Amino acid sequence: MSIRREPMILGCADGRHPRRTIPREVSVIDLKPACTAMTSVLAHDGESQLDARTRCTEFAVRDLIDHVAAVAHGFSALARAEADATTMLTTAELRGAWLATVAEHVRDLGAAWDDRAAWPGTSTGGGVELANEVWGRIALTGVT
Repeated sequence: MSIRREPMILGCADGRHPRRTIPREVSVIDLKPACTAMTSVLAHDGESQLDARTRCTEFAVRDLIDHVAAVAHGFSALARAEADATTMLTTAELRGAWLATVAEHVRDLGAAWDDRAAWPGTSTGGGVELANEVWGRIALTGVT
């Protein structure tokens, strides 16, 4: 994953229009309320419910928690421009009170995207370059 945080640059390569940097406002979304709601769900989920089916019958509760764990871990690293943003974390890798560990990662996700520095610029993940504003919105959908 490569991460570039820079203002928008306008201009032409042929020199007819000088290149100039345009500072731009970025949309910042507060992910903390969604993260708080998700940690509440994780706190009420018991080990006995992990193999229960969800409304999407091909997925068990465990599968959805795996997804939340991966989103929280990866998108927290992305917000901080950390190299390990592509490392996926699954519940199989967590030991002990793993639901509490996933909840900790979810809280960290909210904190990471609370930093205004996470929102401007672009990042490339999975071979796709997107504005960090878009990555932040994707992170939000991962915990809602």
